[in-house]
Amino acid sequence: DMPRVWIDHQPSTNCEAISNEGAGARLGARAEHEVISVLRDLNYTAVWAGFDQRSPKDGIDLFDPRRRGSYRPVIYTHTSIDSSERPIALFSSLWRAVAFERFLEHYSPSRIDTLVAQRGLHIAHTYLDTHAPNSKSLGKWTLLEAVEGGEYRLKSEADQLFERLAARQRRGEVWVAGIGAIAAHMRQMRGLVIEYAPDGSVSITHPGPKRLTGASFMLPGKYKQSTPVLDKNKRSSRRATWFGPEGRHMVFQLDFEPGQTRHLAFFDPDDSALPLMRPAQIVVKGAELSRP
Repeated sequence: DMPRVWIDHQPSTNCEAISNEGAGARLGARAEHEVISVLRDLNYTAVWAGFDQRSPKDGIDLFDPRRRGSYRPVIYTHTSIDSSERPIALFSSLWRAVAFERFLEHYSPSRIDTLVAQRGLHIAHTYLDTHAPNSKSLGKWTLLEAVEGGEYRLKSEADQLFERLAARQRRGEVWVAGIGAIAAHMRQMRGLVIEYAPDGSVSITHPGPKRLTGASFMLPGKYKQSTPVLDKNKRSSRRATWFGPEGRHMVFQLDFEPGQTRHLAFFDPDDSALPLMRPAQIVVKGAELSRP
């Protein structure tokens, strides 16, 4: 089943918006404007929170690794609308309805390289169907151009950008997906159980009933490009390891079968008996789907 996502428009004036009276939880909310029970009955799994995300320091990764101390959740649950049986996630995104030249700059190859290296998250919105050449703002935002016969098509630069993203997805560098699929993945990540051993090794268990692929983890700190990630049977996971700028952190990726536990140790190449891992260093990328 395809996940269903609900996006409100003009939440400041739309009484049925979740961030207005649609959740039915706001003081003085009128019952006729409550829609969350309807969305739950129709199997919606994610709803736009009604506000834009703050731009991350690097301009692309909403996990915002340079601002970990003041991180703002991107996809999360809330006590007002959450249900253990039929949970609905809230999400916010970056405003990218900007002048076309700036839009292209936001998705330059170097920016996408940063997102790939950090195994980051990017959610943004613009308006593909906007074409108002006489408007001071809308005419500059548009990704479209008019052609003969009253038809429209993507500008060639926008078409090339999306083709580059498609090529990266085919190579396994990025996952271009809808909010529903991303929220489902993050719910699985939230359920991971991490246990540390005195020798610095770590066990990660996926208790969920479905296979979890592409689970990403980050180790803050300086690491050499040759630092391998090994599980306890000494099989290298090097092909699933990435390093941040100037070795400031290391990111590794694992797949889990339902109920599977992965036993891992992280070794310094200069001393293969010395684990790099220290307790509480590991960061689960995606686990910030949490309840505020």
